[in-house]
Amino acid sequence: MSVGPVRPGSVGPEPPSPDKKVPLPANSASAVAEKTANVETASAQNSPIVPLFPEHEVKVQDDSSTDNVLVYRTVDKKSGDLVVQVPSAEVLKELQENQELVKQLASREKAATRAAAPVAAPGADLKGEGKINGSKL
Repeated sequence: MSVGPVRPGSVGPEPPSPDKKVPLPANSASAVAEKTANVETASAQNSPIVPLFPEHEVKVQDDSSTDNVLVYRTVDKKSGDLVVQVPSAEVLKELQENQELVKQLASREKAATRAAAPVAAPGADLKGEGKINGSKL
């Protein structure tokens, strides 16, 4: 099989030339230019500068109910709405519940050790030897 040279312009459709433009009627071009000029002057005189992104404020609080965990809250300055909070309210609630369970377990353990310890007379050791003045090595 042999491939011969290709003549320019013989393959495919002709690409559009950049010189070809669609002419607009004379009346419509001047009307568009007039409207654009009016809009630009009106908007330049009366429009306040609007920020492109919302303004937020970050507040840091010490949560005493969960053993002094720092809570970061991002609040929208205009509306005062909460944007994001770290750690979330759910996590803070779980931390508080876990701390309450740990306190309950600790109090049960203390009560169990008190109940298991024998009551001795003041000044007597647990072996019944009586009063000891000093320490034995």
